[in-house]
Amino acid sequence: MKSPYGRLEVPALLSSNVHPDAIAIEMGQGHTFFGRSASGVGVNVFTIAAPGVDPAAGGPVWSGLKVSVEAAAVMRQPVILQTSFDQNETRLARGMTLTDLTKAPEKPIKAEYTPAHIQDHRPSLYSADVPKLHPQSNRKWGMVIDLDRCVGCNACVAACYEENNLPVVGKEECARGREMAWIRIETYAGDVPVAAGPDPAVVELDTRFLPMVCQQCDNAPCEYVCPVNATEHNDEGLNMQVYNRCVGTRFCSNNCPYKVRRFNWFSQIFPAPLDQQLNPDVIKRGKGVMEKCTFCIQRIRRTEIDAGAENHRSIRDGEIQTACMQSCPADAIIFGDQRDRASVVRQRFDSGKRGYGALEDLNTYPNVVYLERVREENA
Repeated sequence: MKSPYGRLEVPALLSSNVHPDAIAIEMGQGHTFFGRSASGVGVNVFTIAAPGVDPAAGGPVWSGLKVSVEAAAVMRQPVILQTSFDQNETRLARGMTLTDLTKAPEKPIKAEYTPAHIQDHRPSLYSADVPKLHPQSNRKWGMVIDLDRCVGCNACVAACYEENNLPVVGKEECARGREMAWIRIETYAGDVPVAAGPDPAVVELDTRFLPMVCQQCDNAPCEYVCPVNATEHNDEGLNMQVYNRCVGTRFCSNNCPYKVRRFNWFSQIFPAPLDQQLNPDVIKRGKGVMEKCTFCIQRIRRTEIDAGAENHRSIRDGEIQTACMQSCPADAIIFGDQRDRASVVRQRFDSGKRGYGALEDLNTYPNVVYLERVREENA
């Protein structure tokens, strides 16, 4: 890629999410210092910016820049963890127009998992007599993710890495499909045309970001295939992972329709000084075990212990925040107790127009509810 002020060699990825006459490049890369991990990664776009812009200062050219593009002699295989941006009729990342929102009726978006759900013979991954009700307590944790607020910044992903001692496996392992993120931001093309200006024939592509995390299913497909009961449901509605029991069959990962389980192919290595950043409340997993999100169970247990020490008081709504919820700059993630009728999560579950469950036709009964993105339809 060449401009009147310089030349850069960058990898190219053709995407329908970008206008055919436009090029989108990430800013903030190409550092020449900041240590061995950050230096030499990516390119500094400002080196081909207009004169007067100091590349070291990172001054952006907001008016855009005309460049020419030619193919380079070097061919490298890019590492792309999400191989398709098409929803393929699964409606994972749903959206609606303002008109649809005004016409949609108020309805409960999540019901409790009861024996009635087992006996009504809904289509499921299992026969109706297989699922059994789990032990119940006075708490049941749930999460609401608002797709209308999510901007795809990946702050939740970074926070989950830090909170739960996740290793960075590197480019080579990711190329083999061995990513370790417990939460990922999926990007999909929507189906709602959006007016882009005064010309009604010009529409903007409705791009949607979908944070995908373990859904903590009440009817979890992973639980019934584990031969050693390493993945189980606790009495607070969480799909737990007992690392000491896991023997690495990976049956649970094969049976998970959301693909949110991660297998440790190698022992986790945190060379000094990175070992000083490990969270002491979270175990450092070894190779040969499956791991996944458990709604930051260490934060839940810490708050329960503190509440018990304070005359066994009730846990206040919003007192427990998962790492992803705490780090989200747009407040797109809400976590709380479904059984607390005054909680924000319960109120969102009881009424709404935009709520749905991911792959809900499989009747996994997830405890994560998504709120559809709302856009203004093209005139």
